[in-house]
Formats: sequence, structure tokens, C-alpha cells
Amino acid sequence: MTNVILLTIDCLRADFLGCLGSSENLTPNLDKFAEKGISLSQAIVNGPSTPFSFPSIFTSTYALMDENFPKISSSRISITEILKRKGYITAGFHSNPYLSKVYNYDKFFDYFYDSISDENVDYKKSGSLRNFIKRYKILKNLAKKILSVLNSKYKIKIPYKPAHSINKKATDWLEQVENKFFLWIHYMDTHHPFLPPEEYRTVSFRKLAKLEGILSKNPSNISKKKIQEIISIYSGTVKYVDNEIGKLFSKLKEMNLYDNSLIIITADHGEEFREHGGFSHQAKLYEELIHVPLLIKGPELPEGVKLDNLVSLIDLAPTILEYLKVDEKTQFKGRSFYPLLKNKSNGHLCEGVITESLAKNGKVKLSLEEGSRLISYRTENWKLILDFDKKIKKLFNLREDPKETENLYEENIDLVLNFERILLEHIDMEKEIYNENKELKLINKVMKNIKL
Repeated sequence: MTNVILLTIDCLRADFLGCLGSSENLTPNLDKFAEKGISLSQAIVNGPSTPFSFPSIFTSTYALMDENFPKISSSRISITEILKRKGYITAGFHSNPYLSKVYNYDKFFDYFYDSISDENVDYKKSGSLRNFIKRYKILKNLAKKILSVLNSKYKIKIPYKPAHSINKKATDWLEQVENKFFLWIHYMDTHHPFLPPEEYRTVSFRKLAKLEGILSKNPSNISKKKIQEIISIYSGTVKYVDNEIGKLFSKLKEMNLYDNSLIIITADHGEEFREHGGFSHQAKLYEELIHVPLLIKGPELPEGVKLDNLVSLIDLAPTILEYLKVDEKTQFKGRSFYPLLKNKSNGHLCEGVITESLAKNGKVKLSLEEGSRLISYRTENWKLILDFDKKIKKLFNLREDPKETENLYEENIDLVLNFERILLEHIDMEKEIYNENKELKLINKVMKNIKL
């Protein structure tokens, strides 16, 4: 069986890759990879932030189906657990707290590194989840404050590991593996705070620190010039990650793993630069956040193919299983688009993609008690957004209005009613599964306390 390597890049927008339309030459290694593989230009995530997106990638289910959200419950079966039963060794390397052991993502893997290990603390045993999150927020805020006052003489400890460090741990692991494997690497360098290495900076460190200070204090009062400077810093992080992925590819070739592995490159979501009034990846469902790169290369797949068909990352796990010829009954909600990859045709027809989050006053929330649903239905030509928190409904014609500026909700009522029906049925499905799992969890808890 073929090895599987999944590379995910936090906050990477599709429109920053040369193979997907950018003219900035930021991603020569990814572009070269696409020339030898398949690029999918209309890949849509199922959540605009990490906690809402990653469940669909690994388990082909929606985040809000899980009564333990944002944790991953034991009832969810991931693609890696299926492959483990087929003899695969599985490993994951990253430094995103929302994908850490605290949120049970380690249950997917035989070997798991999430950078929390560097602190030699078992948060599951020695501290509560709330304390860990508090500690992470303090670290993040501290990094921002340091950025606003320090100059280039100082080194700054940021709340994630750089790509070259993650790659080193992954390749060290690979050198010990003698069996077929599933390897996942997640890069955080394109996540805020943007701190590319010096050779990838387009502004001085002092100016970078000043811009970070403005972003943390008053992001609504930033000039167009400063926005462009922030974008240029982000572009530097993209270029750095691309370079490190190129180095990883070279190492894989040395180890004779590059050509005989299925390699997939994507992102969990994008990043906003004031296109719709804000920065980062808050509770919004516009294209800059939900449209991501998806590049695939593997043995017996066609080379140099660009597909414009709509696909969703919830379909990724079943696609991998079909490619590997693993026939197993699953509870996956996605559907394989392998026929599309193999035949270069409309073998996979995706009518629309559902993306969702929880929001309160425009901010992402991680529980149904704290936030209201924010959900969209995105087809090749249209997108409907329902914001239950702000009580707003928006419909955009993506072909004629790709920047999503004109709300056509009132002018297309028949289309809206159809899309709304699909979204409301989806919400009902989630609620039913959520309540069933919650009830089963309660029954199991009661039964444990009953002495027979």
C-alpha cells in the first residue's frame, strides 16, 4: 500500500499560490509540486477556523455534531484509525493548541507531537483545560506586547514552532519507520503573529513590531498603506513555509519516499486582510476564509492537471480511502472525489458545500451555550450565508461578484428558499446526532455508577 503524507498550513489563502492565480511568485515549490500533480482551484473548508475545520478533515464529519466540541470525542472515527487497522503506522507533528492532546487529537496517532510536550506537562492529568487555554492566551498576548516594544536586537519566543523545527522532528521520525505510514504535518508560520525569518521580511523588524502593536490595539484604524505592509509580512511567511516544504520534499526524495507516497497539501482556513472589515479569521464565511489550496500528487494519478470542480475538505478522508482501495463502512459524511482525480472528468459532482461556525458579536465561540450558528451554503456560482447571531441573511453571485459586496437575497427568493431548506435540514441532522450522543454519554455515565 502507498504511504500517505498530509501537509496542512494554518491560515493559507488559495489566492497566494502561483498555481492558483497569484503573480507574486511566493510559492515556487508548491507550484512545481502542482505541475507534477493535481491542483483543485475550488476547494472549500467546512469551518472558518481550526476547531470547526479540522474535524471534517480527519473524521469527515461536521464539528457541531460532537457533544464534546471543541474536543474530539471517542465516538468519532478518523481516517488514521481506519488505516491503523490496515497496518499503517500513524504520526502527527504540529504546534497548534486547538489540535493538541488537550482536545484529544492525539487519539488519532501512534506517535504525536504537539509542542506542548516541550513544556513537560501533561495537561490532561495535572491541569484543567481552562487553565491551559488561559496560559496559552497569556503567552499569545505576551508575544503581542513584546512585539510592540522590542527591536531587531532581541529574539522573540512565539507561541508556535517554526516550520523547519516541525520538519526536523517529522523527518527524524521517518528515519525510524520501516512500515507503511500516514504522516501529518501542520505548519503555523502563516498564523498571526506573522514573524517570518529575517531573509523573508519586506519591512524592518522595528516596523513589523509597530504594525503588530497597531493590530493588537486598534485594528479598525489602519491605513491602506499599512494593510499592504501587513500583507507583505504575511507573504513572507508564505514564502518561508514554501521554502521549508521544498526542503522537506528534498529529504523525502533522499529517503525514496517522495515518488511512492500520496502527498496532499491544503489549509484549514484562510485569512482576512480587511476585505470585509477585519483581520485574522474571526466568525465570517467569506471566500478569503473558506477558499483554500488543495494540491494532490501520488502514484497512478495524472500529472499537471488543474480541476475547477467544487470540492470540500469533508470529502478528503473518503477520497484517500478510495485511492488506497480501503473498503470499510464508515460514518463519514463526505463523499470521495477520487473518480474526479482519476478520470479528469465530472466523476464527482458536488452540488454545494456547507461551512459553519459559532458566533457572538462577530467573534468565534466554541460552545452552543456561548454562540449562535453562522452557516453558509456555497455552490460553484452562489453562496448563501445565514447569521443567526446578527440575524442577517446574505446571498452572493460569486461569478459576477467574487469579492462578495452585493447582497442579492431579496432578488432571488426561489434560490434562497432552496438553499435555506438545505441548511436547515443540515442543522436538524446535527442537532439529532448531537442529542443522541449526549444522551448516550449520560446513560454510560449513569451505568458506571450502578453496582450490579
